[in-house]
Amino acid sequence: MNEKARWLTAANVVSFVRLLLTVPIVYALLQEGSLWRWAGLILLLAAAASDGLDGYLARSRGEISPLGQLLDPIADKVLSIALLAVLLHQALLPPWMFWALFVKEALLLLGGAVLLRRGLRVPSARTLGKVATVVLFIGFLMVIAGLSLGLWVCGTGVILSLAAGLDYAREARHLWSTAA
Repeated sequence: MNEKARWLTAANVVSFVRLLLTVPIVYALLQEGSLWRWAGLILLLAAAASDGLDGYLARSRGEISPLGQLLDPIADKVLSIALLAVLLHQALLPPWMFWALFVKEALLLLGGAVLLRRGLRVPSARTLGKVATVVLFIGFLMVIAGLSLGLWVCGTGVILSLAAGLDYAREARHLWSTAA
């Protein structure tokens, strides 16, 4: 298999499209009018659905790749932080949600960089992290749709995401200590 074929997989394309969708989603949500809000909501729904699709494609087609293992969570993180920032700007979510997730993601990126620099692997996606992402996306959709319960769902997603961050940190510490 040539070098291009190793990274150019259907799953990686789906993850990359999800990452690119962040821009039109944010743009639509920052515009005035319900038509724009619905456009942002529909684009977010497509992005959220693609989160499960890329993993399914990678596993079912045997195309799990190191690029995909990095691109998928990066797309999720960029989209989540961008949505939290927009919803915070619009006073639809409290600042603690944005800052808690922002700091957690920054620490995970830093920790991942340290592991990679040491020649270790970055912990792969774990169940709690996947659940947190699903809950967050559902919460975002609910907030954007104007459902008051969305605030609580987003809060639950942030708390689950923080717990997942602790789980990743524990796994990274284990990888570090076994490599020493």
